[in-house]
Amino acid sequence: MKVSVLLPTIGREAFLRTSLRSVAAQTALDMIGEVIISDNRPTGVAEKIAAEFPDLPIRIIRREPALEANTHFKVLPEDARYELSAILHDDDWWSPVHLASALAALVSTPSSVACYTAFAEVTEESSPVWGDPSIGVWFGADYAALDQPWAMNLASVCIASFPGTFGRFSALVARTEALCQAGYIYDLGNPFDTDRMLGVALALQGPLAYAPTPTVYIRRHPTQDGGRFAPEAIVGHMADTTRWIIAQAKEQNVDLRAEISRRELACPAEQLPKLAQLWQWKWTRDVLQSERLWPESFTAPLSSPVHSHSLGIRDFVPPFLLGVARSLLRRSSA
Repeated sequence: MKVSVLLPTIGREAFLRTSLRSVAAQTALDMIGEVIISDNRPTGVAEKIAAEFPDLPIRIIRREPALEANTHFKVLPEDARYELSAILHDDDWWSPVHLASALAALVSTPSSVACYTAFAEVTEESSPVWGDPSIGVWFGADYAALDQPWAMNLASVCIASFPGTFGRFSALVARTEALCQAGYIYDLGNPFDTDRMLGVALALQGPLAYAPTPTVYIRRHPTQDGGRFAPEAIVGHMADTTRWIIAQAKEQNVDLRAEISRRELACPAEQLPKLAQLWQWKWTRDVLQSERLWPESFTAPLSSPVHSHSLGIRDFVPPFLLGVARSLLRRSSA
């Protein structure tokens, strides 16, 4: 099956060059049918950088006038010509085995509508690697073995999504039709948390595959779109998403209380503090407690709110969210 690579950009020359270089380095390069550079701030930069990669089947779409971010993400797969679509934002990049890993996972789980791979968070090409949230995905996936792709049903995806986004846009390879059908999430009025919603919207169409070995680098930088939101707005949007996730599970008759309780009881003792730590975010804890879904053992190891936001949490969440947490803690203690 050929793949359409969907690469949205806003004219960031160095970033775009890095992302295209990673596409050109794929071990599964022969599976790439097209690379669509969707230029939402056309200045000629995309054409200039694309010319450096004559062996890639690049097609540039100039968005004039520029589209609002959610609208841009919604229309991306509508331009794809192939059965599968792989998303790569211009500020991220893939390891050489990313596509091969995702395609192998889809082959091994043929009913899956999409595959996410684990990712690593970085600040620059040569920066230290931050942690990824795979322990939370592992909990959602019912402690799946690490040496094979994980098959995740709707319950697994919902539970993995409670602490935050378990699958980044740039870590996704999906059936193009499913990606188009999931586009309604961009019209639901949440400007911040659509990557978290997308995984659930895809899981409503069928099971997902998850490749637990990181093959994607997600760049954290000051010009990210998320930086325009105040900390309180971020928490509000993410809490809204948590409620939306719960509502989707209820509509499909998924018993989240039973699913969480079963995983809680089976959790290896040495992993329980780490999972409890990951679930302490306000958009997770407060909403799940109000819905009577909170795992009680996730509360016991934690002695204070400050402790719950500081002990080891940087191992699991993006740096910019650490800043949000610190800001909220300062305000709550003022």
